[in-house]
Amino acid sequence: MLPTLHRSASLLRRGQVAVNRNTVKKPTLSVNKKRIGRPPVGSTLIGVRLPPAELAALDAWIAKQNDPQPSRPEAIRHHLTQGLAAGRPAKKDKA
Repeated sequence: MLPTLHRSASLLRRGQVAVNRNTVKKPTLSVNKKRIGRPPVGSTLIGVRLPPAELAALDAWIAKQNDPQPSRPEAIRHHLTQGLAAGRPAKKDKA
């Protein structure tokens, strides 16, 4: 077998790539690998579509609040907890 220097030179002459095994990084496994994205918060995301009239009413309520004004999700959570605490049955839509 040829010495490493001569072997690399002969491979390069033939158009092949020589790799020095001492400089190649081996893959490592990390036990504490960070995940990309938002961390879990212990809640469930619910997407809600609101008609323009209900959204306008929600925005009007937000505008009346003291600074710092709540965001739309905070306002929806506030009204949800207030409505559930009242204990009244929900109105049925007339279809």
